[in-house]
Amino acid sequence: MAWKKNLYAPSILFIILVSLFMLYNSYNYNTTAIYYSPHPDDEILSMGPGIVQALQQYNEVIVVLLSSGTASKSYNTINSRLSELALSDLSLVEFGKARVQEFKSSVQALGVKKENIYVYDLQDGNIQMEDIKSIIVSFEQKYPNSVHHCMTYHDPHPDHRASGEALKSLLDSRDIRHGLFFLPIQVNQVTGRYHYYVKARNNPRIINAAEIYKRWNPRGGNYAIGYHSVPDYFEKFENSFSSRVHF
Repeated sequence: MAWKKNLYAPSILFIILVSLFMLYNSYNYNTTAIYYSPHPDDEILSMGPGIVQALQQYNEVIVVLLSSGTASKSYNTINSRLSELALSDLSLVEFGKARVQEFKSSVQALGVKKENIYVYDLQDGNIQMEDIKSIIVSFEQKYPNSVHHCMTYHDPHPDHRASGEALKSLLDSRDIRHGLFFLPIQVNQVTGRYHYYVKARNNPRIINAAEIYKRWNPRGGNYAIGYHSVPDYFEKFENSFSSRVHF
């Protein structure tokens, strides 16, 4: 009877392989990847290479801005430079709008469709986990079985950390099924977590998207706010052009 059992082995193996193939295709090509950026420039500095890779793997890639980033320390720096040029200061509202425009331009430069860019205005410096959870759930309802991406819950920045805690909470409660966490540009690893790297060196989309945050042409509405906020982070990013991710 042993020889009869062996006859079934190839069929069982074939079924397993077909099932795995269908699962792989479903996960990689028939779902949506959604990225939640706490502030303008987080999506390029920490998530950029991951977003570019996702554009090749998923039907839809969505990028969500959680706040306009008006608490940035670069606000006073920008206005000081404008004063030196005898130009009017930016109001805080104008500053926020300029940051959002940098974000939109950079994300589109990565290759994300304009209609897949969403902007929220949560309070910069005081972003609450429950608010982010509500946003994530709303996107999961609109795009079921999506793969959600946030900054790690180990992030030293409280707004970043809140986004990671929101995603982790939803994964733990099984309200969503798929999620990944990005490390901030200044952190190389999180102890006890498996990491992988997404590299995009010499990718013109990444280069162009990063350059948008460095454009200084105030008369044309470009204030290089991202670069003024965290110049060291941009220099580090341009030396690696990589994202660091953990499960």
